[in-house]
Amino acid sequence: MPNIFPNLTHRRPTMQDAPAVHALITAREIADHGEPDETLDDVLAEWKDLNLAEDAWLVYASGDELVGYAAVFEEKEGCILLWYTHPYHQDLDLEPRLVALCEGRALEKLAGKSNQQGSRLWMFVSDANPQDRAAVESAGYQPYKYYFRMQANSQDEPSQPSWPPDTSIRTMKTGLDDRAVYDFIYTAFDWAGRGAPPSFEWWQGYMMRADHFVPELWFLLEYQDEIVAAALCYAYPENGWVRQLAVLPDWRRKGIGSAMLQHVFGVFYHRGQPKVSLVVDSTNPKAQNFYKNAGMYLERQHVEYSKVVKSPE
Repeated sequence: MPNIFPNLTHRRPTMQDAPAVHALITAREIADHGEPDETLDDVLAEWKDLNLAEDAWLVYASGDELVGYAAVFEEKEGCILLWYTHPYHQDLDLEPRLVALCEGRALEKLAGKSNQQGSRLWMFVSDANPQDRAAVESAGYQPYKYYFRMQANSQDEPSQPSWPPDTSIRTMKTGLDDRAVYDFIYTAFDWAGRGAPPSFEWWQGYMMRADHFVPELWFLLEYQDEIVAAALCYAYPENGWVRQLAVLPDWRRKGIGSAMLQHVFGVFYHRGQPKVSLVVDSTNPKAQNFYKNAGMYLERQHVEYSKVVKSPE
């Protein structure tokens, strides 16, 4: 690997480096958004599918002070580039060098793959981080999609939702509902502009990961034993989180989506977590107004930058 880090040291990470990398990510998130977001378990889960010896790097200043982390994840349509820099070391100008490092590795991984249209490289950049934005824009990446983090913060006990007649709300039964919930989500979810749905095995492994899955926080609304709406949620240290919310097309415009959110807000309020968040992207332009009308506000925004590259032969 060329030495693009003069006066710094760099090496490949091992699994033992996960706590230090998590601490770096936490420092970056607090600087950008005032609170941490990613957990150590999230880092460990990401690394299970990452070749640390070839697709990741750590950068150090002053011997053992971790100031940068970067990684490349291969996907069907190309590669995701990921990096974090320590907020107290902005003078090191690491961002453009980490982008170049990741892009170079991505092109190596894509070499020889037949794709007449080229492969896509992309990354997610916070609006609160001008150094990252400048680095990716200077490297020729363009905004592709926007992600809006919506948040509710219930100061008072949320009101009880009103459900349609003959419906009932219940929680997930692990081992019995797994496939039915997956089938429902990918029937009810709008996949326009999102690519193909993931496989059941991938979804189950990701959504029901042991470190964060709590079946009592997966809420299913049924009518005559059929799932007509679902809100799949998680409890994180800083807030409750709605990962997937969906309503069958024939049941929309009946206030069910708002009722599901109201139910979620109430459950988390009584758990001592009045703050509940979710992410919606710009492929669904009406969604942001829906969540605002449900009592949520825009808390932060990320941009998905993208570039199509031709793989070297």
